[in-house]
Amino acid sequence: MINNSICLDHCHVYQNGVSPSKKEVGTLSHLKNIMKQSGVKKAVTFATYPYQPPRISEKQLTQVNEWLLFTLKGEKKFLPVVQMDPKANDAIKKLEEYVKKGAVGIKIHPIDTKTTFNDPSLENFYKLAERLELPVTFHTGVHGWYLKNYRPLLLDEIAQNHPKLPIILAHVGGMAFFNEALAVLQNNPNTYAGLVYNRKEGPLHLFPEQIKMLLMTIGPERIIYGTDFPTSSLEDIKKDIEDIENWPITKEAKSLILGESLKKLYKKKDKRK
Repeated sequence: MINNSICLDHCHVYQNGVSPSKKEVGTLSHLKNIMKQSGVKKAVTFATYPYQPPRISEKQLTQVNEWLLFTLKGEKKFLPVVQMDPKANDAIKKLEEYVKKGAVGIKIHPIDTKTTFNDPSLENFYKLAERLELPVTFHTGVHGWYLKNYRPLLLDEIAQNHPKLPIILAHVGGMAFFNEALAVLQNNPNTYAGLVYNRKEGPLHLFPEQIKMLLMTIGPERIIYGTDFPTSSLEDIKKDIEDIENWPITKEAKSLILGESLKKLYKKKDKRK
């Protein structure tokens, strides 16, 4: 490996006993084991609910977020990111409470919470996230519901209105919306390409030509490697890292993609060095 400071983005973790799998797949101990075996030093973790009904309730989100923040208190290897419904009545108050408890970022999954990215009612939530310097990860890519409500192009408006708000486009739009995601990334220096499933073929897969376009247009400093754990196995992650290390780019560029840029994004909020 090119360095010993790899930081993974986009890791979902389940509470013990609630994984959809009969085995304890996706638990914190499972992630720790994968990190140890793959040489990963830090991971950005999202609290994950055990199933996906038509819409995730605010009660479910609160429960998993509180569990994550309590469990990771004092854990230096993990960066806790809370999953939120930004249009909930108490979203602003809750976000402030989460930050006091150690949250370093926000994840918004538009389909699970039925959230339209550029809903005008979310402006105060985005303003607070910008003021608190919290990176916001948005799921992008086809995932059901109305495409018009979460197409990546809508994030251009948020990035323009909140230029100091770090925005991560998870999946970079996938196959269907890659070009829209690329346009947003080119137009806004506060946006980042969250590579997830960059090697697997599927609706969220990116082809080598698309990754090359990202390197040419926004550069390695705004490309972040993530896993969508636990859907990525130890073998997947090790192979992904090996592939990136073999890309025809500089050693410094590879280090940025494999964690250095990610750690800089969360540095101001991460007090557990």
